[in-house]
Parts: sequence; C-alpha cells; structure tokens
Amino acid sequence: MTAIIDPRLARAIWQPYVGDIALACESRRPPEDTALIVAIGLRETILGTAPDYVHADPERPYMGTGDGGHGRGLFQLDDRGPFKHLVPALGEDWTPFIQACCAIAVIEDARRSLADLVDDELYERAVVAAYNCGAGAARLALRAGKDPDFWTTGRDYGRDVLALRDRLRHLYPETFPSPAGEPAQPAA
Repeated sequence: MTAIIDPRLARAIWQPYVGDIALACESRRPPEDTALIVAIGLRETILGTAPDYVHADPERPYMGTGDGGHGRGLFQLDDRGPFKHLVPALGEDWTPFIQACCAIAVIEDARRSLADLVDDELYERAVVAAYNCGAGAARLALRAGKDPDFWTTGRDYGRDVLALRDRLRHLYPETFPSPAGEPAQPAA
C-alpha cells in the first residue's frame, strides 16, 4: 500500500461526494475528468473539511462558505464573480451534484476562453489556474512570460490541483482512471 503523503487525498475526504461528482462529469459531452473536479474541491475546501470552511447546517456540510462568506459550497464559487448566476441564494439547497456541474461549467468556460492557447505546453495549467483567478488573469500571466499560476492564490493553484488529480489517479485508479488515450500518471 502506498502511503498518502497529502492528507487531502484520504479516501474518507472525497468518498462522500465522488458519486455525485462523477455523475456530473459523466453528464457532460465530452465527459469531464472526475479526478480533476474532485481535485478542485480538495484544493478549495478539502471537500468541506477545511478549518476555515463554515458549515451553516450540520445536516448539509456541502452548503458551507469561505472567503468571508462569498465563496460558496464545496467548490467555492464566488457569489460576486462572473459565475455568480450559478450560485443560489443563501439557505437554498445546492446539492453536491449541482455544485459539481457549476464547477465543471467554470472549467469549460476557461477552456473556451483560452482555446487559442491549446498548443501551449501550459494550457492545461492555465485552464485550471483560471478557475481561481479567471481566464483573463491566466492569459495575462502567460503573455507577460509568467507562470499561469502567477495571479492565483499561493501562486500554485493550477500546479497543485493537477498534482492532486494525478495522485488521485495513481492512488485510486479503480475510481479515477486516466481518460482514454492518456497515459497513466506516474507517482509524484
């Protein structure tokens, strides 16, 4: 058995939500990578277990807030940002499935916004960084010769999320298989 170095990767953290996240990912055409969306949730709130994630309702831990009350749910969609239309009013039930669909919509929008960079070796990281800082900021960083994570929280958002995704695939290949045509990721 491989030791889990990053505590965010423990099965007990992602297991309660992986079914809903996988269903949301499989509902897209083309399907979204479940490991990627789980990794975003792990980075944002450790899927509802982060110390600064505020649970308003213990019966619905997926309905918490962060970022001064503006980051909402497991994937911390900002109720002030360009995707505020995806965020329901406080107190309205917002199931993990719907939250995952909203997180996927943000990633899909970043892919569309950055499509002209698809041949750039940093495209994938820029798309993930855009989840945190916006596609414009990720693009600006690349145009300035900077890392796409330059404007992200900790300046490592895309790198961290992709590393989490790859470790999930490595540790739990039965749950998070590599997408067809993509080689299995080595252990980092």
